[in-house]
Amino acid sequence: MATLILDNGSYSIKGGYSTDNSPRLIPNAITRTKRTKRVYVGDLIDTSSDISGLYYRSPFERGFLTKWDCELAVWDRVFSNSVLGCTPSSTNLVVSEP
Repeated sequence: MATLILDNGSYSIKGGYSTDNSPRLIPNAITRTKRTKRVYVGDLIDTSSDISGLYYRSPFERGFLTKWDCELAVWDRVFSNSVLGCTPSSTNLVVSEP
């Protein structure tokens, strides 16, 4: 059974399997563009062509998790097959948070 280690920081999430050499670094935020109103979650922020026109929404305020709906959207992206490829039924999870 694989073990996924997730360091859930207020600015970024570092995650990877215990057998990986280096963890993946994923922004812990949701952004929306001013002009097109397109939403980017986590690592998709890097695909935005208009970096200066982004509104950031962070799940943390002053080091405390206050926006659970925002964090849930980021976790859905992090655990998806396109980022970490986590299968909940066959994966152990170790989470650290601020």
